[in-house]
Amino acid sequence: MTDPQHSDSENVEQNVVALDEIIQRLEAEKEALEKRIRMFESKSLNLTHYLLILFGGVALVWAIYKESTVLAFIGLGLTFWGVLFEFVKKIKYVKPIIMNSAIIPNLRTIGNIILDLKLEGKAVYLPPSPYKVKGLKGGYVYIASEKDLHIPIIEYLPEGKTILENPRGLLLIPPGLDLVNLFEKELEKELIQVDFEYLSVHLPKLLVEKMEIANGYKMVKKDNKVNVKIVGSIFEDICKQLRDSGICNSIGCPLCSSIACALTRTLGKPVIIEKADLIDDDNSIQVIYTILEA
Repeated sequence: MTDPQHSDSENVEQNVVALDEIIQRLEAEKEALEKRIRMFESKSLNLTHYLLILFGGVALVWAIYKESTVLAFIGLGLTFWGVLFEFVKKIKYVKPIIMNSAIIPNLRTIGNIILDLKLEGKAVYLPPSPYKVKGLKGGYVYIASEKDLHIPIIEYLPEGKTILENPRGLLLIPPGLDLVNLFEKELEKELIQVDFEYLSVHLPKLLVEKMEIANGYKMVKKDNKVNVKIVGSIFEDICKQLRDSGICNSIGCPLCSSIACALTRTLGKPVIIEKADLIDDDNSIQVIYTILEA
């Protein structure tokens, strides 16, 4: 004889699994739709600036033929905006190249210093302290000499020192510190004043829609883990070139570092980058952050 309670429990579990599959499928469809919309918007912008230049040129030719000042001004205006849109579009692709050239050597140097000092500890992102020089706009990442996870008290750390003797390790300014401060400026919020729910809702909009740092962004927290998926990031090439250096699973690139800084401010706890993977199939960066108890 079948136990009705056992049967009901199995049905509930099956329904939960089925619902989870539906949610994942809907999320995938949502990401695909958002990508198509962004591609359509990009194509629309391309068509717009070509049409503006075309109509502006026609208006200028017609103005000369008709000796019309009004048509000349209209033609100049249309041509100006068309060229401006073309210029803005090109800037978007030039900036990452320049940025990569400036960032990658610095991150490689940090990686070499970690190797030279034989530091074996995980990089721990520490929450900002109002008692330090930059106050709540600051932050540090600490790398201990030993494998045992050690979380120093930030107020007791010496100001202005990089190589520490007690506790022995390396104290760095995070590569994403200025970027997280820019997040706060754009959001017009100090992240220490918001909760994780606010961060998970507003950070994707900021990175994708306003700052155009990525094509897609998703952040999910479960217990002491935060899973982040970044699609089409402008920092993707940096991750590709540094994937074998160990930096990505340590202090991270500026974007992964900025997210770690944001989490320390919002949650008020130390954070480590547990794992960072570059997925070539969908050009995504998948990062697992671990929240530590101070």
